[in-house]
Amino acid sequence: MCIRDSSLAVDLTDVPMGNGTVTVMAGETWYFQAWIREAIGQGSNFTDGLQVPFI
Repeated sequence: MCIRDSSLAVDLTDVPMGNGTVTVMAGETWYFQAWIREAIGQGSNFTDGLQVPFI
């Protein structure tokens, strides 16, 4: 299985976190990674990490 593209619309003033929501601030750098379920019985995998600077 190969994932080429993925997208997710996020309100940068209301980003969900484990203990509530936060606002992304200019000058911050956030890091993202996706957890992918493989076919039944084949386990799971992670994507490469992605660094996103907010300016």
